[in-house]
Amino acid sequence: MKYFPAFAHHTYTSTIPNISASVAARSVLVDKARTLGTCAPIQLIPNGIELDQYAPATSTALRARLGVRGPVVGTLANYDNPAEIDILLQIARLLADSEVTVLIAGRGSALPRAQQIVRKESISNVRFVGYVPFSEAPKLVAQFDAGLCVYMRSPMDEARSPMRLLMYSASGIPVVCTGLEEVRRMDFSNTVCVAGNAASFATGIKEALKLPRKRPSQIAAYDIKRLAAQYEDLLQGNANCDIHLL
Repeated sequence: MKYFPAFAHHTYTSTIPNISASVAARSVLVDKARTLGTCAPIQLIPNGIELDQYAPATSTALRARLGVRGPVVGTLANYDNPAEIDILLQIARLLADSEVTVLIAGRGSALPRAQQIVRKESISNVRFVGYVPFSEAPKLVAQFDAGLCVYMRSPMDEARSPMRLLMYSASGIPVVCTGLEEVRRMDFSNTVCVAGNAASFATGIKEALKLPRKRPSQIAAYDIKRLAAQYEDLLQGNANCDIHLL
């Protein structure tokens, strides 16, 4: 993984100028292809989500399950980057006096160390719930009071359109996300973009908790059924393959 950005750059520079048509999952990648000199048609079809699997809920049952009274801000992800999970723990420290509980759901190599830190420092407003099957994810995230998307910033990460963001938004909950370039372009009305450090997340969480629980209108463009139809049209030669922004 250490050399992946250089490998990706080599792949882009050697391949993109020679393609006759392509599909990009992020608008940042469309721009990247254009800077590398391709004039070929590019169809933008982003990551998608099954919207009909998600429905609004409240955090009442989750609070009871966790034994807490205040808001629950959660993250459902894989945790293999220690720096990112360190930010989550620091967010919890900063919000310790505000009755906010940070729920960490998922698995990953960075979790054992994080759990050790929580025990050692007695960080009482962190809860780990472990692996959550994909089929159970909609039910869990709909009970968050706000969803968290913590990322380190790099040229590769700036092109992310996080599945977490789509899941949280489909559930109609507010989101606090590192202000990656692609996320800013998505411009979801339920999302508070922050600098990415723990202090900015703590401030962003307080702002997000004031937002209504409402599915943003922009999420409709990411419905997997709609995107599958676009792919089908593209493969059948019915789509306009110039840049198509959703």
